[in-house]
Amino acid sequence: MNYDEFFQRLAHDLHGIVSVNYRLAPEPQYPSQHEDAFDAFEFVDDHNQDFEGVDLKQCLLVGDSAGANIAHLRASEHMFESPKVIRMLSIQSF
Repeated sequence: MNYDEFFQRLAHDLHGIVSVNYRLAPEPQYPSQHEDAFDAFEFVDDHNQDFEGVDLKQCLLVGDSAGANIAHLRASEHMFESPKVIRMLSIQSF
């Protein structure tokens, strides 16, 4: 099962899912991966009214390999109004 199928199954039972892919090296150089993660959090923060019925103060951050770690690092550097990470699950972490 690929990630799109996995998140489609989760979306069936959960109130909200935001699935983000970040640009991979070597073409996009550092820190573009961190900027992509920040942009995803910023989008959720800027559009929090579009997530009706979703408690954005209780976000679970999931990522494969470095994905969750990068997103968590970037999110912790900024005080977002709505998305608050309360748990992190890193698949195939380092």
